[in-house]
Amino acid sequence: MSLVRSVIDAESAGDPRAVSSAGAVGLMQIEPSTAGDCGVSDRYDARANVRCGARTLAYLIRDFGLRSALAAYNWGSGNVAAHPRAVDWPAETRQYVDTVLRRYDMLQHVSLVYARPPPTSPLIPGFRTLS
Repeated sequence: MSLVRSVIDAESAGDPRAVSSAGAVGLMQIEPSTAGDCGVSDRYDARANVRCGARTLAYLIRDFGLRSALAAYNWGSGNVAAHPRAVDWPAETRQYVDTVLRRYDMLQHVSLVYARPPPTSPLIPGFRTLS
């Protein structure tokens, strides 16, 4: 879920009514052809938009691996297939991938903070963790 949230932040900054200059819309900036592949008729339907974007992202990760999948989500899978080396991607795509991965990493660390063990351990009397 953190990865999907990171893509949403990069694509639309969380605005379900966002529209790109290329005609992609919604939280995950779904294009008409992608919506058609997912069976989505209303690209502004936030739930359908995220479901379609997450499904597309999962497909791209299976085909390309994480870093290249993010590039494909941004630049197009055909472009990444034709130019698999990151040094050959446009600067905007490289920046997009780095932005999403930084956000993803940050969200992963935030979830670790909330998963922190309690300050004392019932297994070892007198043990206290450093906080």
